[in-house]
Amino acid sequence: MKLFDQKPIVACSSGVESKCAISLLRLSGFEDISSLNKYFDRSLKAIVPRKSYLVNIVDKGKVLDQALLTFFKGQKSYTGENTAELSIHGNPINVKRILKLFTSDGFFRLAEPGEFTYRALKNQKLTLSQVEGLDSLLNANSEAVFSQGLSILRGDLHASYIKLLKLYTSLKSSIELMIDFSEDVGEETAYNNFLDSFCHFFDHLEKLHARTRVNLSGLLSPSIVLIGKTNAGKSTVFNLMLNTQRSIISSTPGTTRDYISEYIDIKGVNYKLIDTAGLRKTDDNIEAQGIDLAIDVYKKSFFKVLVINPHIEFDLPTEVSEIDFIIFSHCELEGSADLCSKIILEAGLEGTPGILIGLKEDGSMGPLEKFKFFGPIGPKKLSVGPIGPKEESHIREAISYFEGSIALKYEELMQTDPIVVERHSEVIRSAFLYASEFKSIHLNNEDVGILSSEINILGEKVSELIGVVNPDSVLNNVFMNFCIGK
Repeated sequence: MKLFDQKPIVACSSGVESKCAISLLRLSGFEDISSLNKYFDRSLKAIVPRKSYLVNIVDKGKVLDQALLTFFKGQKSYTGENTAELSIHGNPINVKRILKLFTSDGFFRLAEPGEFTYRALKNQKLTLSQVEGLDSLLNANSEAVFSQGLSILRGDLHASYIKLLKLYTSLKSSIELMIDFSEDVGEETAYNNFLDSFCHFFDHLEKLHARTRVNLSGLLSPSIVLIGKTNAGKSTVFNLMLNTQRSIISSTPGTTRDYISEYIDIKGVNYKLIDTAGLRKTDDNIEAQGIDLAIDVYKKSFFKVLVINPHIEFDLPTEVSEIDFIIFSHCELEGSADLCSKIILEAGLEGTPGILIGLKEDGSMGPLEKFKFFGPIGPKKLSVGPIGPKEESHIREAISYFEGSIALKYEELMQTDPIVVERHSEVIRSAFLYASEFKSIHLNNEDVGILSSEINILGEKVSELIGVVNPDSVLNNVFMNFCIGK
């Protein structure tokens, strides 16, 4: 990790590259507010902390801007050191010249990304877990992840970690009681006290562990992958979801050779929608690489969509082992419902939700001519009905059902209240695994020396969780995601 010096820093996180009404410029690390007098047309000696003052920013007597200045003294600031915030007009020309004013004489330097928060951590204004919560908040892709990031920043989750530490401290104390005072309280009493302390510790750790059993990549960067054989209609579905001609459509097999992706918003969550290469055997080396990549993307995806053209020979690809949703294409053709029913039965796909769609004869985007949406599918639940130009709402109805299935899976995962900070999850899983092994192997071992040694190792993992152990690699992974001025 890059080590920062103690020099006063300045940053502006908005208005540098694009226009905005107000830009907030932050200065931190100066010894006294009066040391900033040279940048303003008035003395700052009488400035009262946490009150805003209308000031002129000047450079050699020339007024650069009129601004609102607020001073935060020492430990009352975000960073734990003297900090000033300037609300200035948000034209990039103005922002850049004011930043130049503060840095040109060498008194301030431009802050690195995350440096304000680094100083807050260093000055014990934030804990490591709160910093990681802020990281989740700033980089959240959904309201749910944002809310948990805010919860961690406020210290709610950290309080649960502190409880675990207190339970560990009690457990450690019970070991010390066995070592030093077993003759006073009795060996059996001391040992039972140890067992009771371990049970309370393990129960709380187990509850935390239950919140780590979710695939975090599916929550933090969820992707929707369209998978299927060549000419199944994946690119058409992709374009339909985006309501634009983004992916090339052709009757020639193997047209899509690499995956194509775009972001779509579904009920407040940003998903990456991915159109992949069609699955088939090929001697074309480039196409084969695209197929391998498609399989890899499919395996890592959050929501897996199998697209099937019922009018071409179908067998479930061996690479496809899990399906969240099925889309049957080309269902404007006669006999589609019967073919779809047959595929569902033969492939063992009963109960999987899906929709049927029909395309225009030229394969272009536009109103669907025939389709019928349905819930969990089975051979007796398929039907196709005509839809004319006046029934455009039915198209939206089908897409809404598709999007609803995606949102439902995401919401069900979030209902488990997962811990979204990856380092937290990894440490909790490691601690739980070790505690489980301890429970099965050492819990009935009355050798106090062995118990004490094993408990100390468990304590190291608990300490790492609450940020007592904060290696440079951990800090680097956190701060590299922060923006300038945070």
